[in-house]
Amino acid sequence: MSFALLFYVILGLSVVLTLASMLAFKRATSRATAARNSRFAARSPMSVDEIYARFFANSGIDKELFIRNWEASARCLRLNPELLRPDDRLSDLDIGEAMLPSILDDLEDMFRSACKERNLDRKTYDPQTLGELVTIISRKS
Repeated sequence: MSFALLFYVILGLSVVLTLASMLAFKRATSRATAARNSRFAARSPMSVDEIYARFFANSGIDKELFIRNWEASARCLRLNPELLRPDDRLSDLDIGEAMLPSILDDLEDMFRSACKERNLDRKTYDPQTLGELVTIISRKS
């Protein structure tokens, strides 16, 4: 077998394996995301204003800042903000597939950035729920 033919065979196999891996990753991501989203399907939507009024109105947190941080957290989590609740555990909001990148990484990046903007020591805080996280980053400095 000539070197050129061997090269093209190896190149072709590499392309096929890469495409198969990409397809498997996409399917795993879709299944994991669907499973995570199905956990929230039974919830009745609650507007972010309602969430604030019911759970945070008496906390001293500014409403505009709360809404901005709640919606930013929902974007990081790739979930509808009206289906989230303050007692949702952050660990339960992840996709939950070991082979997939964690969506909590995006939320951690947002939290770290918000702590830095507000001169908060990130190491001091270890929020376990969405409500704890949003409360920490929504407090007045």
